[in-house]
Amino acid sequence: MIEYIAQNYPENCLHSLDIVDIETFTISQDLPTKTSYCPCLSSLPTFKYPSSKKYIFIQVNDFNHPYGERWGDYKIILAPFSNLEKIYIFSQNDEYTEIELEGALQNISPVNQDIWKERIQYLKSSGIEIVNNDQFTDACIQLVKQNKFPQISFWSH
Repeated sequence: MIEYIAQNYPENCLHSLDIVDIETFTISQDLPTKTSYCPCLSSLPTFKYPSSKKYIFIQVNDFNHPYGERWGDYKIILAPFSNLEKIYIFSQNDEYTEIELEGALQNISPVNQDIWKERIQYLKSSGIEIVNNDQFTDACIQLVKQNKFPQISFWSH
């Protein structure tokens, strides 16, 4: 069914959110949705329709390990996402509270801060805006309002 939707209704695919473990998320990978969740950067190369993605929210396991999850290759990994406009980068603490990139920068070593700040600058220079959760949500709402086609959102838990 996912392949049928992807082939016949790509313009209708708006959102995807897979709240499952890293090995089993598939909706974001297999559908040409405009907004998608990614459990870690190293999963992005598995996305079948990278050019369809306008907004991605991506989880980082630990901002203190800036080269984990293939973040050392972020330029290469993000290159196929040619229409990417916004990215929300966050981590979660032990209580499953989201920690946004900007907030995390205050609590990591100066060396790691510099690494993340360099990435932020690169993304900005590439036309990709780093947003917080509220900005990401607002952008998604605007996308819904702009979309003239019947919209399909996909949620998996």
